[in-house]
Amino acid sequence: MKKLSLIIGIIVMCMTSFAQVTLEHTFDGQFTSSFQFVNTTIDCFITHSDNQICLYSSNYSLYKTINVSLPSGYKVSTVSPLGKAIVNTDNKIELFISAVSLTNSETNNFYDAIIINEDGAIIHDFGYANIYGMYGVIKIGNKPKLVVYHSSINTSQYIYDIYSCSGNYTGNSVKLYESDNQLAPYPNPTTNIINLPYKLEKGTTNVMNIYTINGQFVESYNLGSDFEMITLDVNNYPKGVYVYEYNGKSNKFIVQ
Repeated sequence: MKKLSLIIGIIVMCMTSFAQVTLEHTFDGQFTSSFQFVNTTIDCFITHSDNQICLYSSNYSLYKTINVSLPSGYKVSTVSPLGKAIVNTDNKIELFISAVSLTNSETNNFYDAIIINEDGAIIHDFGYANIYGMYGVIKIGNKPKLVVYHSSINTSQYIYDIYSCSGNYTGNSVKLYESDNQLAPYPNPTTNIINLPYKLEKGTTNVMNIYTINGQFVESYNLGSDFEMITLDVNNYPKGVYVYEYNGKSNKFIVQ
């Protein structure tokens, strides 16, 4: 029995040691902070529908589709970007997700909150509350602290929790991968820039491939249904006729 208790104690210690988010303090009622907010800018567009999140680069190409794993009956309500290396030490984008229950509106389980990375892996689960949201990430010394607010169904006052984070944040903004080509508006024929329009059914994704007129592959972009064009810089393209294809459709453009 003593051995079993010792083993359980070691397991708990190990779990705590490797936790990426650790509760430090709780404030009841009104809360303000004069600490500097961490610059966690993620240079992307974020859309979500039901429990799927899409991250788009500044050229409107699809960077990542994330399917969020939530308890049955819960739906993503808000998505707040944290950045990179706030919670984890890897190079993956981290998102704070507030999820609302479609069935438990009269209980203390109305909201759930989690932190996920860009692969959809759950880094931390905050549990349930009547309200859940992210106040922000503040910097105390050189360390980021995550501030989360929530409330109980029994009180109208918010509770603010401060969590220490084990990432290796450096203060840099997060830039999504994009092609070396810089993208901008029209026309066709063109000498430098062109729009490549497309149309997808809502909630679907596809790939746009670009070829020379002789069928030689040039490059490709992931597409999502929230936008209807990719803006392509063709300054490095040799003069000639090019074909872009997606979803069984194709069209041509000319580089002069």
